[in-house]
Amino acid sequence: MPETITCTVTVQVGSVLQRSVSSAFEVDAYDVIEVTIPDGATDDEVKVQPGSNVQLLLITGDSYDPPVTYKVNGAGNPARTLDQPQAFAGAGAMALLDAATPSSMFFSNATGRDALISLVVGRHV
Repeated sequence: MPETITCTVTVQVGSVLQRSVSSAFEVDAYDVIEVTIPDGATDDEVKVQPGSNVQLLLITGDSYDPPVTYKVNGAGNPARTLDQPQAFAGAGAMALLDAATPSSMFFSNATGRDALISLVVGRHV
């Protein structure tokens, strides 16, 4: 049975400006993955439902300063900095991460402490 995911983003600048956008879409399934990346880890692999057509990927950490880094689909791919919560919804946003749908992520942690990472993945099967 399909699940409906609603994404809402609100940007507020002081009391001067506020913008909110929202969209909803259906996925066949969703997963929540929580993993601790040990301090000093390099390219620690986390599977993101291999073979799935990922439609939503929300990446959050328990802290962003200093940030952890991650790579999508291969340890040889470019590193990205997780310095704020990151949300990718739809095929266009997924393509910003990699040409192929995300199947694995490789986290590196040089923060001086273990880092708790949470992934919310919405996918078609």
